[in-house]
Amino acid sequence: MSPLLLAVAIASAPCEPRVELVGDGDTVSPIAAELQDRAVEIGPDDRCRSIRVRVERSSDAYRIVREDPGGDGTSRLVHEPRTLIALIESWARGDLAAPLLDPSLIPPPPSNAAAEPPVALPAASQDQAPATAPTAISKVEASAAAWALAAGGEVGWTGGGDPELGVVASLALRKHAIEPLLTMRWGQSGAVLEAGLPAARRWTTELLVGARAPWRLGAISIAPGLGLGLGLDGTRRDSCRGCSGPVVPDDASVTRAELRAEGSIGVLAALSKDLSLDFALSASASPLASGEPSIPGWAADLGDDARHFGLPPAPRFRLRAAAGLSWGRW
Repeated sequence: MSPLLLAVAIASAPCEPRVELVGDGDTVSPIAAELQDRAVEIGPDDRCRSIRVRVERSSDAYRIVREDPGGDGTSRLVHEPRTLIALIESWARGDLAAPLLDPSLIPPPPSNAAAEPPVALPAASQDQAPATAPTAISKVEASAAAWALAAGGEVGWTGGGDPELGVVASLALRKHAIEPLLTMRWGQSGAVLEAGLPAARRWTTELLVGARAPWRLGAISIAPGLGLGLGLDGTRRDSCRGCSGPVVPDDASVTRAELRAEGSIGVLAALSKDLSLDFALSASASPLASGEPSIPGWAADLGDDARHFGLPPAPRFRLRAAAGLSWGRW
């Protein structure tokens, strides 16, 4: 056959249904193999039309999205692998009169029917290393771990002095039954009054590593959590010369580093796919804090009266309430 006739024959050959799959390699590889078994070609072709489908897997479901111009962003959430494959095949085949776009069009299996063997799709695992995708798949993207970054304001009570006001930020890794959580905060209190002495003021900062276990109820999640880390507490008292009461000759200050443990409960209300409104109550303890006042150097020789001039001890317990926003990938 002449090259010209061969080219004409190739150009006139009918196009098979074709799909370009986008997603994590471990997820889309078995889907591609199943579609090929159903005579659906994988990957784009310059001569034949193909559809582009993104596949995302969560712990108990698959989300598939039509990304080609003809799909208008059609999205479906399905739980069964066979339903997922049937939907993709219906989108790809132009010879189907009614694509399976509506899940209601997929009849449930009869109760007395023998169960069909399941499609071999991999179990969801966060520790599994991504496998190399087959060359038949035109584009495979390594899915980033789902995460959420939260920030907000906070008020705390220590049982002495004015409330602490501060800010709190956290980073959580989602898609886990137990979500790792990193929490950072800073706060400052108002006056801490001691009889006959100038007011002292406190500040605190801490870094906690912990985890939370969210319990999702629709758009609302309730997340109890625990954290453990390091806290720094500082106390400062200005000098007071010539004021009523004892003379305090210097600006006394002290900073203490302490082990800190915290229990919390959070409520997250989803505002959109990536944004949620967060509320939290937490109680923290510094079990190794001494509870003793810090005596300034100039008062060390005052004997029993030295404790009167001591800086107030760091709080052993704190109760906090926070509100803010969180943003991130699900």
